Amino acid sequence: ALEQNNITYNYLNSLPYRDEIKEQLTKLYDYPRISTPFKKGNKIFYYKNSGLQNQSVLFYKKSNSEIENILIDPNKLSSDGTTSLSMTKVSEDGNILAYGLSNSGSDWKEIFVRNINTGEDFIDHLLWVKWPSVSWLPDNSGFFYSRYPKPIEGDEYENINSNQMVYFHTLGTNQSEDSLIYSDTNHPQWGFSSDITDDGAYLLLYVWEGTRNENLVYYKKRDTPEPFKPLISDWIGSFNIIGNDGSIFYVITDYLAPKNRIIKIDIKNPYQNNWIDIVPKSEYNLRKVKMINNEFICVYNRDIIDYMEIYSIDGKFKKVIQLPGLGTISSISGTRQDNEMFFGFTSYLYPNTVFHHDFNLNKTEIFIEPEIQFNPTDFISKQVFYYSKDSTKIPMFIVHHKGLNK
Repeated sequence: ALEQNNITYNYLNSLPYRDEIKEQLTKLYDYPRISTPFKKGNKIFYYKNSGLQNQSVLFYKKSNSEIENILIDPNKLSSDGTTSLSMTKVSEDGNILAYGLSNSGSDWKEIFVRNINTGEDFIDHLLWVKWPSVSWLPDNSGFFYSRYPKPIEGDEYENINSNQMVYFHTLGTNQSEDSLIYSDTNHPQWGFSSDITDDGAYLLLYVWEGTRNENLVYYKKRDTPEPFKPLISDWIGSFNIIGNDGSIFYVITDYLAPKNRIIKIDIKNPYQNNWIDIVPKSEYNLRKVKMINNEFICVYNRDIIDYMEIYSIDGKFKKVIQLPGLGTISSISGTRQDNEMFFGFTSYLYPNTVFHHDFNLNKTEIFIEPEIQFNPTDFISKQVFYYSKDSTKIPMFIVHHKGLNK
């Protein structure tokens, strides 16, 4: 590999126009970027990169204010810039942040907790965590999280992905006081992540193993000592709960639907023959779903182009939300109670741009548009289809300057 690199760079470094290309690309890439905002309580949170920062900075501002505040700047977490922000979870009232840090690219994460209003950290410091996920209680008194047993000293990087457990951590306490919620020593390779339904009534437990696409799902009443009950107890597909109405759980799954569907499961009678299709499988890939404005916001991908459609809770098609062109929806934010949402859109000619949609007005507007030294109107991007030798229809994009003789 070293010899191959030497041959490659000896040639590349000899190109007389290489520095000019690098200068031009750097100039084009050096523009402010912002992530899709999300709301918690009376605050709006978002990541922002000024241009060429190594890591984006987490900001927040109050919904009725233009004054933005830096919550965490990962670029200042270490002198050599190798500490990264690996996870953030804001409490429902927007006042407390649990965040995970990774040092020097390590898989091990450390979780801290910050008072958003004062910018000061609590005493909380949680170790032996990987792939962190945090589920806050509705009253912010604590959260559920997953961790591994403390390794033997000197053995931190051996046998470290076994016997993951779910704990509950009370805000303002030491990790040694955390309560064990779930473990399964009979299946040491299984991993667990927890979540709380939007109504706060149920604690959900997702079970995964390695890189397999299937998962199991357990649940229990959150405020009772009763054990977890299986909702999905066989490794038959991917299942993720989108929301619930009491005992009715709405689930996106690829079981019997390789391109996904939305089903309704009543946990009072959860057997498969009682599952009901809400948004049935389609010939197009349903790759993203959120419940916003008490509706299902569905992102379909058709011939590598995204489309956004809205369905009612009972599965009736309502409308299509028009996008600015042929491209990709990078993210969506909003809650079931919101009558507005934010989403990011990008394409070959469209840098990631944040849009705001008002459901009451049925109106979509640009919320934040990046300022770049590039005029996309000078170019054309269109989709064409090419038939291969075996008659497979292959979608392609052609992007070129206007006036080009193709």
